[in-house]
Amino acid sequence: MMKIEKHFKNKPYLHNSFFLDNTFNKIKIGIKENYYESILNKIKTINNTSLEIPMDYKKNEIDLNVNISKISKDLIYKIFNTYLKQDILHKNKGDIEGFAKELRNSYAKADETFFGWCQDEKEVLPSSIIHHEIDKQCKNYNIAIPNESKRSIFFYIANRADIKLNNGAAQSTIIQQLVDIPDVVEAVNKLGISNDCHLKYDFYCFLAENIYNDLLKNEQKVNFFKIKDAIKIIIEKKAQEENNKTKDNIFYPKYAFNL
Repeated sequence: MMKIEKHFKNKPYLHNSFFLDNTFNKIKIGIKENYYESILNKIKTINNTSLEIPMDYKKNEIDLNVNISKISKDLIYKIFNTYLKQDILHKNKGDIEGFAKELRNSYAKADETFFGWCQDEKEVLPSSIIHHEIDKQCKNYNIAIPNESKRSIFFYIANRADIKLNNGAAQSTIIQQLVDIPDVVEAVNKLGISNDCHLKYDFYCFLAENIYNDLLKNEQKVNFFKIKDAIKIIIEKKAQEENNKTKDNIFYPKYAFNL
């Protein structure tokens, strides 16, 4: 009988380079494709795997492309790993069937949690991007807007872009988990933005927007560029009102955005 210790000796549990399907097949626990694996399959179908970095995120003249497919895979592995119990390997070490059962149950629970995260992140990521852009433009124009105005911007964009948003969601897991992925760290260093926290965060958002549209958005893709441009125009208008000491009853610019 195959020993669990021998099979997993010197192998990090679900490391980024660890292919779940190969290991599961070897111990024959018979896990069928689930939501996590369907996301991995989506990564395989990404058409433009080489993503060019625009000048907006550079402090030098370097031409740089990143492998967005590889970054996406590393990110998804990393997030899914957080939902799996690490101590599963300490149970039933001499019983392959018992271990397989526990691993199957643990994997199924993790997949259910991962599915829930994906559904939440569909709202959280764009909401986080919008929060960041509002704060960024307010800083650029040296104004502050009340929470009521922020909620109005969220309502406007949600309706114009036909997406679900949560104005109470400020932190995106995708953005947070990108920061120490090796390819991302390498890109940050090459772009010369390691010590610029604002530009570096903008770069993380840029990567997250592309990953979001490739993996989580099943319907029409979200045009983050147009959304951010609309926010800039709205904040610029509010700044002009403050400078001119005037108030327009119409909160938004007097033409419709095609988001």
